Amino acid sequence: MKGKFLIDNIKLMIKRAINFQNKVPISKIYYSRKKCYVNEGFGGQQIILSPIYRFFKEYIHGDKQMAIEAFCDWYRDQFNKYHNVSKKFGGMYMGSLYRLVIENHRKAHQEFSNVKEANLEIVEISIRQRVAQRFALADQIIEEAYEVNFSDPITAIKKKGKYFLQGGHHRVCILAAMGEKFIPKVYIKR
Repeated sequence: MKGKFLIDNIKLMIKRAINFQNKVPISKIYYSRKKCYVNEGFGGQQIILSPIYRFFKEYIHGDKQMAIEAFCDWYRDQFNKYHNVSKKFGGMYMGSLYRLVIENHRKAHQEFSNVKEANLEIVEISIRQRVAQRFALADQIIEEAYEVNFSDPITAIKKKGKYFLQGGHHRVCILAAMGEKFIPKVYIKR
């Protein structure tokens, strides 16, 4: 059984290595075309046209506090609109912010069965926590450089020379805002 497990892991590593593409130009990276993103006007557009890119650009090259507040405002608006829409469609239902809202309600010993019953103060705390984590990631990449994480790679679907992101949106936006021209490795999903 141990040998089969080892062989399966080696096969998986080889498959992943084959599906990784090196030095993908940021100019060819597009936001995924999920319904909510398209509704908001940045789905299917170049990554540098997304609001998240603008927040990181402002944070890195401008006013950090203004970037934090703008990201919080945007996140709050998106959560209000899409809290009950599946991640499959670009919504936030059971996404990282949604799960954090649930977790923070539990920590506060408050019942939470749906967002309409949520304590708005806890939602705001959750938004600020998540935004702080996003900018902490930016600080880490700025200070330590971007390190490819093979267990959580930047993923995309390649169509007609364009790369539509499926995962790693924040990391790509940070690298683009830093002025990088390429993403070192992108895992191409089929």
